[in-house]
Amino acid sequence: MADSLLSARVARSVRAILAEKRLTQEWLAEASGIPMRTLARRLHVRRPSPLSIEELATIAVALGVGMGDLLPGFEHPRPQEERAARTPPPAGGAGSPDPADVIDSDHGSLEMKDSASTVLRRPESRPSGLPPT
Repeated sequence: MADSLLSARVARSVRAILAEKRLTQEWLAEASGIPMRTLARRLHVRRPSPLSIEELATIAVALGVGMGDLLPGFEHPRPQEERAARTPPPAGGAGSPDPADVIDSDHGSLEMKDSASTVLRRPESRPSGLPPT
């Protein structure tokens, strides 16, 4: 039942965009390459059949809109929110280290204190047999 409700909402969105742009289903069938009979079933007013993802993408391209514009109730995530959702938080807590916690040691390597005041050392990139610069 949920599938038929989504199909009806998507069909309504496509029909609304067609009406707004003053285009016909016949035009959409030709522009998308979806046979007219199939498109008519997908956009039926009372009982539309479900669109495949490929059909949805093809229709979106033909209409010059994003796929999300055809999916009612779908909100586009903002790029920062999307990255934040995929990026795990840093192991030592939030954000970058405090500049006061980064120490330049005598040998040119960097040391950083973590939140428990333990000194973390980044190994020097120079081969071990060479004197420090």
